[in-house]
Amino acid sequence: MKIDRQKDHLKNNKTILVADAGGTSTQWALYDPSRDRIDKILTQGINPYADTFELIKKTLSDSSLTTLLKEADIIQYFGAGLQSTKHQDLIKVLLQALSTKSTKIECYPDTELCIRAHGDHYPFTSVILGTGCSAVHVTSNGQRKVFQPSLGYLLGDEGSGAYYGKKLLKNWLTGKFDAEINSQLEETYSMNQMNALSILYSQDNPQRFLGNFFPFVYSYKGHPLMAKIIEEGIQDLVTFVLAKYPTEFPVHFSGSVAFLLKDLIKNILPKYNLTVGSIIKEPLNHYLASLKIGEKY
Repeated sequence: MKIDRQKDHLKNNKTILVADAGGTSTQWALYDPSRDRIDKILTQGINPYADTFELIKKTLSDSSLTTLLKEADIIQYFGAGLQSTKHQDLIKVLLQALSTKSTKIECYPDTELCIRAHGDHYPFTSVILGTGCSAVHVTSNGQRKVFQPSLGYLLGDEGSGAYYGKKLLKNWLTGKFDAEINSQLEETYSMNQMNALSILYSQDNPQRFLGNFFPFVYSYKGHPLMAKIIEEGIQDLVTFVLAKYPTEFPVHFSGSVAFLLKDLIKNILPKYNLTVGSIIKEPLNHYLASLKIGEKY
């Protein structure tokens, strides 16, 4: 698949709404050229693989969002779980119903936003480490190639928030942590070892639930066992994902987890003859800047 960067919208003085939809949260940015300003809001995350149709519809019907949808001439939606045209069409239908009839709607996988955020200096491999994990390689002529499809939070998502959530809960429930971590975990998340599994398996979106544990994991990064868990996540990312991709080109990273673990990533990847490129937290801001509309925001 090849998708060219599109800047014609701006030349035509169109109001553009860009969405960065992850598993935990969705960032929306509306650029109105007539006012030369950007309005941003944050809504719940959206992932068609994990969320029901009704839940996605409810999220998109948020009152603060519907105002932006009505104002947009173009909507560019970049989202988790949009690898298939089926899921892209689902989002398009819902967005079209909430916007005006003349609104142009474009839907892409979240990896596409990260590729655009990292710029046009192909070739490179782009990796997202947020609630989940995904990777795509961009060839010298701009072709997008996926050598290892995401296996999702149950079988894959190495190095992601959900991955670390699973590791944390497993070690906690099998008695691997000391009393301090056990106590803090129970207090922070209002659960105990007796009801943890019932809470986990009753979730509408287990991936989002698991991803919410990453801040706790990171807060104890100095603890020996937690440090080992964090390091193993990046090593597993290399072993099960990046090993399938070309090694002679830089690997760029995006996402909140990647940004917090940037020092570890820079330390581990060179050991596997991988070159670390840029590591950014929020690709949406970089994409807006690449369109020459985000520098002062």
